Amino acid sequence: TLASYCGSQVFEAIGIAQEVMDWCFPGTPSRLGGAGFDSLAAEVLQRHRQAFPSPGAVVQLEAGGEHRWRADGEAHAWNPESVAALQHAVRDGVPQRFEDFRRLADADDGPPLALRHLLAPLPGDEIPIDQVEPATQIVRRFVTGAMSLGALSTEAHETLALAMNQIGGKSNTGEGGEDPSRYH
Repeated sequence: TLASYCGSQVFEAIGIAQEVMDWCFPGTPSRLGGAGFDSLAAEVLQRHRQAFPSPGAVVQLEAGGEHRWRADGEAHAWNPESVAALQHAVRDGVPQRFEDFRRLADADDGPPLALRHLLAPLPGDEIPIDQVEPATQIVRRFVTGAMSLGALSTEAHETLALAMNQIGGKSNTGEGGEDPSRYH
């Protein structure tokens, strides 16, 4: 329930400087850093200037927002070019078409667009296959998310339960429990 999450700080901030975290969200980690008070203030003032350029002026604001692709907005991996590449890959079934889509969607050739683009994993030593836990044991720790009875369609709920039963995982029914008709 909500009460169990209030004040729990079971999250980490991304894109916020430690100075802001210390003042506004004490105790919450922000290992990557990011926007500080100066840059946040500059952004607020810039938006204010756009909204109120001069007294009495009538202004049409830009659409704004950064979450969907716009021709004059910031770069996005999910854009008309990558969507078209995906459509071609799906329709044609040509492996190279899918590779073209993957390259665009993963933004291999452009600026970093996601947190993963800023990471550089270091290769480790190979683990001999006989030391790797078998898949049959790994899947026993798989658990479906707890969705309350009624939050999922009956078909989706039963499909998830069936899949978990087949692989030996756990199916969490959520707060509402199982539909009583499934007990028999």
